[in-house]
Amino acid sequence: MIQEGLAKIDAQIADVPTKDMEVFYNPVMELNRTTTILLLNALFNQNQKPLNMAFPLAGTGIRPIRIALEAPQVVKEISVNDLNKDAIEKISNNLNLNNVKANISNQEADLFLLNSMGFDYIDIDPFGSPVPFIDAALKRISRGGILAITATDTGALSGSFPKACKRRYFATPSRGPQMHEYGLRILARRVQLQGAQYGKALTPIFSYSKDHYMRVIFKCEFGKQKADLILKQHKLINDVGPIWTGQLWEQDLLENMIEQESEHKSFLELLLSESKIDSCLFHPIHAYCKELKSAVPKFQTIMQTIEKISPVSRTHFAHDGIRTNLTKKEVLEQIEFSK
Repeated sequence: MIQEGLAKIDAQIADVPTKDMEVFYNPVMELNRTTTILLLNALFNQNQKPLNMAFPLAGTGIRPIRIALEAPQVVKEISVNDLNKDAIEKISNNLNLNNVKANISNQEADLFLLNSMGFDYIDIDPFGSPVPFIDAALKRISRGGILAITATDTGALSGSFPKACKRRYFATPSRGPQMHEYGLRILARRVQLQGAQYGKALTPIFSYSKDHYMRVIFKCEFGKQKADLILKQHKLINDVGPIWTGQLWEQDLLENMIEQESEHKSFLELLLSESKIDSCLFHPIHAYCKELKSAVPKFQTIMQTIEKISPVSRTHFAHDGIRTNLTKKEVLEQIEFSK
């Protein structure tokens, strides 16, 4: 019996999940689930609209159960699905254990979505790449709906398997120090590209890369012109991509999330700090110093030097990275000044 948030579930623990495990609980994804709940509460605070929610790959059911218990005002109706019959039995038992009501389905994830009338919130959380499920999710996401995408194939997105990235995401990844931000933006662009063919504009409102996965949550708007504006922000940078070069976060939502949270407050505050700087990629200071054949100055000194001429923030993507509006050349100059 496992306790997470307000939920109690019966599940097998998977510190290192594998495809061979039929139904498992991954404690590493607690941050993923908790921040989703905080975001949903923040969205409700903005628009007061309960959502018809879908979980096509529900596993143990921990995510929808926690949402029902910790953000009940957000929930209009919950539909859970899994192709694995053992998972369906586990989900049913866990729903009953927590006194949570939901529609339960045992289908292929795509069929579950396509056979529905559509949803205001769809959460795609697969083992591996989300690509096989993106099209059906985009067909069934409502106007103004929220689409949450998790990818655990970070090897492809971060450049370890560039051919796989090209096949799945239609992009060339980076294996350099900025690989995780490149990967996250490749993921965002792939979803947006798929949505554009249906005249749907997907704008990231909450995103991050951590541990073994990447997470992007989008707001969906309808309209060909809006979709065209999204596509204009897809660019090839340093022979990497094309990537999404626009926003990864919505500041108002992050501020609201921070007001609710304590356990992950420092992580969310770091994302908020990053969100206030309009730059596509962070600057990897250690790599820059290696390029300069220079010792790495203290980060506090670098930050104070740059802060005199431009907003600056640390980044969650790398412990040795900073985000600023300055160009690489300008950052290199400030590193020299910081010695």
